[in-house]
Amino acid sequence: MPQFETTYLISQIFWLLISFGGLYLGIQFLVFPLLNSIFKARQYQVDTIIDRAELLTKKVQDLEEKQEQYKQRQEKRYSERLAMTQEKSFKLFQEELTKTEKALLKSFQTKIQKMEHIEKEILDQSGDFVAKAIKGRL
Repeated sequence: MPQFETTYLISQIFWLLISFGGLYLGIQFLVFPLLNSIFKARQYQVDTIIDRAELLTKKVQDLEEKQEQYKQRQEKRYSERLAMTQEKSFKLFQEELTKTEKALLKSFQTKIQKMEHIEKEILDQSGDFVAKAIKGRL
């Protein structure tokens, strides 16, 4: 086999060292720096995206807090308005109830007076009737 002949062994070792040395130097000074710059650029983009995402997350949280505060203020306003409306309604109801009670009381008093007057007339007439009846029998 010619590759194992000792006459060519030194030239083969020489070219082996030259080839692998060139390959090593090419990878070390060309390929690795290129890959390193690519990885750094990708890492920079990832960091930028993460920073933007954190910023947007903070903005969303701020908006949610503002929304919650607004919601609480609105609920407080609605509660106050509801309480005022209920209070007004209750006062109006009480006023109407008082007016109605007074009107009913007056109406009942009038009816009672009429009934007493009628009762008195009936008693007077019945007394006259009984007196006439006694006189007519006697």
